[in-house]
Amino acid sequence: MQVLKTIRDTNRFAEILGVLIKHGFGALLQEAKISMRELFGSSHPEPKKSPGTASFAERLRHACENLGPTFIKMAQVLSTRPDLVPDDIRTEFEKLQDKVPSTPVSDMDAFLNEELSTHRDELFASFASEPFAAASIGQVYEATLTSGIPVVVKVQRPGVEKQVQSDLEIIRFVARQLEKHVSAAEEINLTGIVEEFAKAISHELDYRREARNIAKFAENFKGNPEIHIPHVFPSHSSRRILTIEKITGTKITELNGTPAQRREIALLGARAVFKQIFTDGLFHADPHPGNIFILDGNRLAFIDFGMIGRIDLHGRERLADLLIAIVGHDTDSLYRAFIKLVGEQEPRDPRGLREDLEDILDQFYGLPLKEVNLGLLLADLIKSARRHKIRIPPHFALMVKTLVTLDQVTTVLDPNFDLIEEARPFVRRLMLGRFDPRRSIAGIMRTLLDVAELLRSFPNQFRSILSKIQRDELSIQFKHTGLEDFFGELARVSSRVSFAVIIGALIVGSSLILTWAKEPSGFVLFSAVFGFIVAGILGIALAIGIIRSGKL
Repeated sequence: MQVLKTIRDTNRFAEILGVLIKHGFGALLQEAKISMRELFGSSHPEPKKSPGTASFAERLRHACENLGPTFIKMAQVLSTRPDLVPDDIRTEFEKLQDKVPSTPVSDMDAFLNEELSTHRDELFASFASEPFAAASIGQVYEATLTSGIPVVVKVQRPGVEKQVQSDLEIIRFVARQLEKHVSAAEEINLTGIVEEFAKAISHELDYRREARNIAKFAENFKGNPEIHIPHVFPSHSSRRILTIEKITGTKITELNGTPAQRREIALLGARAVFKQIFTDGLFHADPHPGNIFILDGNRLAFIDFGMIGRIDLHGRERLADLLIAIVGHDTDSLYRAFIKLVGEQEPRDPRGLREDLEDILDQFYGLPLKEVNLGLLLADLIKSARRHKIRIPPHFALMVKTLVTLDQVTTVLDPNFDLIEEARPFVRRLMLGRFDPRRSIAGIMRTLLDVAELLRSFPNQFRSILSKIQRDELSIQFKHTGLEDFFGELARVSSRVSFAVIIGALIVGSSLILTWAKEPSGFVLFSAVFGFIVAGILGIALAIGIIRSGKL
């Protein structure tokens, strides 16, 4: 079959379809015109659906668990996108864990030696025999460099990249089929979501990218004694191996300090994250308690930079506008800032979106700022966007997830912590930056360069247009939209006018026959009466048609 020519791993394709059918998604596959019987015949018999009363979301989670690393990662990524995924499915996806057996280092020796281009004993004085953390894509081992520095080594499972690429090939095909035959899949741009995920997981599979991210964070916090970013050892790392400094400290959830100390840690964490978002435009997208350690001297250390978010200056300014509108309880400003933040997408129902935004603000009206849950408020904005079919930029969705997590962490440390108040200085500096003369001059210079480039290319472009005119190759296309109803109405009016002219002609003709016939014969009388009757019938029919149309 033609489909199987485009998918290299047909056994894996059959396995994926079988798991989906087993968990009750057979009808959806049929709607997408995907049939195991037609694809594989008797070589891969279709499994029976498992009995049970699990919900759609639960069945989807179980299917992802059964299908392995790619599907688990995809579900975990989608769990951060409330603009794309309903709450019940996101809740189930958040439960997903990589429950896979660990692999002892003795079984990884050949892979380690090949990746490091030398035997691991030449680079490491010691290397733990078992990983202390294991997931479906990679494992983490404790080790010591020959220089005596304690490190952790993140090692990708051999063969996992090949499996991910094979799974992505199948996922893309299924997504295309669903978009062709299921309107809901087309409406949410399912293939676009798949490509977005494919990009994210490809980045995660390249550990060199994570190493570069760590280096950028270290540069951004250089000179800040309160924040520590672990050091990367490039000579002990590769595309599939990452060696970084081992962080020894106390997890935030295990802190047993005084209220003053707990508040100080909450302040440090909030200011570090706000700096990442509003100042650097590069932020840790998963600052949960397991990824933040408290070091001696009340310093904070961030670990695990596999998931990061980027937001450019324009996006940061739009976010600042959004927060100012929220604090000022200004629905109009919130609407404008939100539309700009999502890339000037026009909602199908602008009034309905405004009403939704007003409802969101009303939830917090009259409350002190410290009682406003910023993360949940932004999450409500994203849910509203989903209702109005507005696509949220991935970086904004990640940022909302970050702020939701930050709000939870700071609340655990200090229940009276005011997250919005701590954001104020960062927002203020960002807004004042708009009036920085150096930035204005830089903007003018960019504009002048664009104008210069336009003037430079204008003669050639104008010459090209003239050449096309001389060769009679230039054509101008006009496309009228929205005129279909007008032309339809014009056709109906023309038909009625024609109908009325015929009726009038029959009446006038019959009248002339009676008027001008000196001695009307039986035939003449019959013709005139027949004309009147036909005109009457046509007139009644025309009247009924007009009345039924409701347009007298």
